[in-house]
Amino acid sequence: MERIETTENRRTMPWLFLELAVVFSVCSQIEPIEAIARPAMYIMWIIVMVSGVLNKGGVLSFGSFSRTFFIAYLLFCALCAVVWFFDNERLTANYIRVLLIPLMVTIVGDLFSGEDRALINRLVRLYLICSVIFAFWVQRTYFPSYSSWLRASMYLFREKNSAGQIWIAAIFSSLLLLDYRSDLERLLIYLLCGYLFIMTGFSQSRTALLGSMLAVAAFAILRAENKLAWSLLVATMFIVVWFIPVTHSFIEKALFLSRFDGTNLDVYSSGRLSRYAMTVRDIQIEPFFGLGSYYVDCSYLLILAESGLVGFAIVEWIWGSKILSCFRYRGRGNERYFLFMMTIFYLCESVLEGYPPFGPGVSTFMYWLLSSLVINRTDDDDEDEDDDEDDAPETSAQGLLPGGDGGSAEDADRPV
Repeated sequence: MERIETTENRRTMPWLFLELAVVFSVCSQIEPIEAIARPAMYIMWIIVMVSGVLNKGGVLSFGSFSRTFFIAYLLFCALCAVVWFFDNERLTANYIRVLLIPLMVTIVGDLFSGEDRALINRLVRLYLICSVIFAFWVQRTYFPSYSSWLRASMYLFREKNSAGQIWIAAIFSSLLLLDYRSDLERLLIYLLCGYLFIMTGFSQSRTALLGSMLAVAAFAILRAENKLAWSLLVATMFIVVWFIPVTHSFIEKALFLSRFDGTNLDVYSSGRLSRYAMTVRDIQIEPFFGLGSYYVDCSYLLILAESGLVGFAIVEWIWGSKILSCFRYRGRGNERYFLFMMTIFYLCESVLEGYPPFGPGVSTFMYWLLSSLVINRTDDDDEDEDDDEDDAPETSAQGLLPGGDGGSAEDADRPV
């Protein structure tokens, strides 16, 4: 009996460390506690890595994607180091730092693969709670009233795009990966997700809003079993909210539609198009190895300008492998939908921002962590879930989706 308790404690402690790392990662975005939360976040992720390795018997084993990521990162660092001999600014290249967080959390996902699916439920619930706390702080700090927000002529919250990524990840993971304990919890989570989406609009994170809408539309067209029902639902929803005065004014303000009346697409995109043209010219100066530290609001152009064709091939090898692993996943229904929709979301983000899907900072870490945990399920988990098919609760997140999978016990299961 004592040995069983010791084994359980050894298994539970890494879970606790991982949960604390998730909490500190989101809370590090809240300015009043950033000075405490950020150092605690770094310390906790180191503890998570060490405890995860110890929990695996002292062996650091990589999954196939993590191995690809790790090798590519070493190659990218080697490239920067070699070019550094000719340009001493090269080791300050942004993507050396940007790639590090998703690499680390992907490895953590490998270390925790095969655990009980309750771990994903606990992580997603914590992430949702912390995201709501973060959103509430943003609301109280930057948007004290709806009327003052409508009157504002500029962005009030500078970190809007990073926050938007955190909130959209919380929405998709909560709606698609959670096993709801009751109808009351389901309703509460729906309300919290609605609040986070509204806060994404308040923050005027246009890239996050566009990416999330494209993800839903892509799911309706490409992946939903009942494509017609989903397409009609999405189209009807957009039409209804557009013609309701309150929601219409909200959409106009969130997307800055009225501010840019009569302007061209370059102005509406905050000068992105002219900046893209300038970047293309800069790329031609050093096409193979890049110019070093650079920034433009498009990750593909940024990597080409910063690291040239050689660095671009290495980084996009990572991203391309990630896309394939997510799109090829053949697990339970809602897990497939989560991976598909989040990947579509970050495909959109990567075109319109410089650091997604890898950064900036911790804004993307939950995508890399959850996708690693979901994809790295074991065959034993599949068999156990098939055995429990008849006992799956009706209150799972699967009931959210219309069509052939709705409410089925098989798709209600969640792996870790």
